[in-house]
Amino acid sequence: MPSIKTRSKYTLTAVAVAVAASLTATSFTPAAADFPDKPITVIVGTGAGGGADRFARTIAKHAPKHLGVDMVVVNKPGGGGQVALNDFIANGETDGYTLFTALIPHIIYWSQTRPDGQSGFQLDDLVHIAQPVRIPSGFMVPASSEFKTFDDLVKFAKANPGKLTMGMNGKRSGGHGLVKMLEKAAGIDIAEIAYGGGSKQVKGVLSNEVAVLNTNVMHAVQYKDELRPLAFAGEKRSALAPDTPTLRELGYDVVDYVTRGFVAPKGIDMARVEILRKGLKAMSEDPGFIADLKALGLPADYMNHEETQVYIDNFLKNNDWLLKEFKQ
Repeated sequence: MPSIKTRSKYTLTAVAVAVAASLTATSFTPAAADFPDKPITVIVGTGAGGGADRFARTIAKHAPKHLGVDMVVVNKPGGGGQVALNDFIANGETDGYTLFTALIPHIIYWSQTRPDGQSGFQLDDLVHIAQPVRIPSGFMVPASSEFKTFDDLVKFAKANPGKLTMGMNGKRSGGHGLVKMLEKAAGIDIAEIAYGGGSKQVKGVLSNEVAVLNTNVMHAVQYKDELRPLAFAGEKRSALAPDTPTLRELGYDVVDYVTRGFVAPKGIDMARVEILRKGLKAMSEDPGFIADLKALGLPADYMNHEETQVYIDNFLKNNDWLLKEFKQ
């Protein structure tokens, strides 16, 4: 009989452990298994009609297929996106239902170049989901501009220091960084005009408020009749603007891109992050999504979270001089 009692004891113990394990697993599984089960809000830190907004709305169009729920785009313009991002981090909504449309290098500049003592976010306050788009930056002018080539622009700037007006997104934005890179490489001085968003920049250059638009290849597609691209800062010519030279081709060692993707606040359930990553990865391989991006002038060039971190680390290393200048 003792042997029977012992066996029963062990059997009951095993059952208890199995039940406990089952309950434990059940208590954690719904966070991932039931996510998402309602619309996801996507915050864009600039106004409607700009590049970040168009990107976010293209993602939202394909979200039901790849994430199973709608995405709702909410525009919160201000400071080129800095105001909305600071609020996003401060609110700390870590349930995965609120994401921010993050642009690199913008978030690098904002986090690394604040004056000493000024409050703000750090890069590790953000969890990267993915960056599905990487766009070469560059320079465009109205079709009627006296600048027919990039060399014309540089010659004017050298002959008229500080007189070449150029529209950009905002201070310490990706466009601002590109201006500084060009000034250093070409030995020129540019008058920078901040507009706070891509759509406002385009209006500014088309109305001749500024002579040059500091932009990216997207606008070469969207405004092919109104604007003339002079040069882009990609490692090679863009397939979306194959007739436009790179800055390196023209003798200026400047390479610069703007990426577009999504971040969540630190503290988000990583199981939910993985679901979002899986959905965005599948979306990035969807021919319909790729075609919609191309129609907007947005090249599909997907970076996962690990590749994004390497990209950020390299940017920090290669542009230390620029970060120091912005911090002054």
